[in-house]
Amino acid sequence: MSDRPPQTNAEWARDTNRRLDGLENPNAMRAGPWVMSADQESGDLIASHVDGGSVRLAKVPASDQNPDTVVVEEDDPILWENPILASGWDLAGSPASVDPVKYRKIRIAGIDMIQLSGCVHVATGTPGLIWTMPEGYRPVVNIGPILVARGFGGGSVAAQIDVRQDGTITLVGATASPGVTVDNMSGNTGAPTTNNTSWQDAGDGGSPGTFNNGPETRAGGSDGHKHWIGGHQHNMANHGHSMSHGHTASSATGFPDFLSFNGVMYAI
Repeated sequence: MSDRPPQTNAEWARDTNRRLDGLENPNAMRAGPWVMSADQESGDLIASHVDGGSVRLAKVPASDQNPDTVVVEEDDPILWENPILASGWDLAGSPASVDPVKYRKIRIAGIDMIQLSGCVHVATGTPGLIWTMPEGYRPVVNIGPILVARGFGGGSVAAQIDVRQDGTITLVGATASPGVTVDNMSGNTGAPTTNNTSWQDAGDGGSPGTFNNGPETRAGGSDGHKHWIGGHQHNMANHGHSMSHGHTASSATGFPDFLSFNGVMYAI
């Protein structure tokens, strides 16, 4: 619109009509350093800053929606990003194939947080490095360990990751397998023997308390003779029996077949 003043009443009327129409149906509106406008293609409400950058404030609601109904929109999917996985990991196995790992930056109570979601599948071996975060998503200090859910490759339900200043996210607690050993034990099987053991017998032709080694025998016409063994006993010294043994228990856990990052966050 020209700054030249109108020369005739008809020209003034046309200029006035254009100005009123622009006020009633503006294409853009200025609010400090922001300019709010409607996207020409989608009709969405856009806020543009004078220093650069634009933010989509609202989408065009459905035509059948009640004008008095306020809808809270879900997070824009474009805010989520998928990492480039390191060797040994992929998204081929379930549940990683249906819930792939991703991350985004959010702000909670004035603190910038990185929110993780989804799963990764162990493709081969026992890999350590999972992926490396780009600049802007790295913590100012090394963080670790952080608990994550693990797959069914072992008996545990949790694994540990480290998030480092250089952006590396590494699996550091994959096979927690502490061994538990019970101390050796020793002791006697019973009280020591206090009495001697003995036996005695009265053989043929003998008397009590003696042992006869057999019936009377004769040789070479000489008088028969006998061998007598008197009563006797066998002594056993006092003694005891000792035992010593130990028990070892192990709660070994195998390497996981996938990791789940759902619910994991860290501050940057």
